Amino acid sequence: MVDKSCLGCGQTSMSSAIIRTQYSHPEARTMAVYSWRFLRERFSEETECEYPVFYETGVAYGAGSEHVNGLRAVASALREMGVEVRLMEPQVFAEEVHPINPSGLALVSWEPHGGYGDPHTLVSCFVAAAERLGVEVKLRTRVIGLDIRDRVVRGVRLEGGEVVRANTVVNAMNVWANTVLSRYGLGLPLTIGREEVVVFEHPGVQAGPVWADLILGFYSRREGPESTLVGSLEPVHPIEPPSLEPGYYSSPPPGLVVERGAASQRLPYLADARPRAAWYGFYDITPDWQPILGPDYRVEGLVHAVGLSGHGFKLSPAIGDIVSDIIVRGRPRLIPLETFSLERFIEEREEKSRFPYPILG
Repeated sequence: MVDKSCLGCGQTSMSSAIIRTQYSHPEARTMAVYSWRFLRERFSEETECEYPVFYETGVAYGAGSEHVNGLRAVASALREMGVEVRLMEPQVFAEEVHPINPSGLALVSWEPHGGYGDPHTLVSCFVAAAERLGVEVKLRTRVIGLDIRDRVVRGVRLEGGEVVRANTVVNAMNVWANTVLSRYGLGLPLTIGREEVVVFEHPGVQAGPVWADLILGFYSRREGPESTLVGSLEPVHPIEPPSLEPGYYSSPPPGLVVERGAASQRLPYLADARPRAAWYGFYDITPDWQPILGPDYRVEGLVHAVGLSGHGFKLSPAIGDIVSDIIVRGRPRLIPLETFSLERFIEEREEKSRFPYPILG
């Protein structure tokens, strides 16, 4: 495993790290449920991690009348998979779960056992477990190219001149994938989007569960007992930034504070909250906002786990099992190989979300 930075740094450290199962796409939902169960029930034992990585605060979707049928269908599918989902009147949710402003809402879909995670700890514990099983980890080492001969990928080239030989190379390069792949005519259909979040402090008011607002287009989660992180569900605009490194603002930009502060229409206690921090990161986005998982049909020996479109953290256990199955067995057991293959874009078979915001999958 080669990483240009340190464990859980960079993009991973900036993740909102929400763990939820309410996906409208069937195979994405299968992956979400698998990953949720793994993180909730198996992660600590299988990695021997001493620290918590999952905080079960619950996840709620607030919907207008035009979204009700979609939420009901997702809830029904999840119940068949053994996931608890309650469909609640907005006023009842406000009284029994969390004090939202129910105005304009037709339904709240409440997933009490969802929540969010700690991305830095999760990555650190995954890698520590891998090292105990014999995986060699190279940190602060940049991959600068592939070793390709006769349309077969035989390894990767590292800065400094070293070549790591391999029968299979897994591309998990996130927003940097095409900086390497495009040199060999292997560019992927990826665009880069920038996402910004603001953390608001509201002393004396308890932070609530994860909230996804299908009317106002924002999501939120707790960032401490009396602080709330707010991000956007709106599709980010593709950009070509001079740098793809995420970062923190020295102080929250006023325009961003106003934009994210619109969440106070649903969460009234944010109206008087103070912006404490703000940061930004980047999504590697495919045309249908679903990942590219599987072999590259143009060369042998290259397998992709990229284009995660903002879903990478919450789906990571499933992605790991799918990719390892492809390498070891030729096909994944969790979902059909074809679902998120690179070929789907050639075949014009996009796997779009049924929700109005593609980030919700």
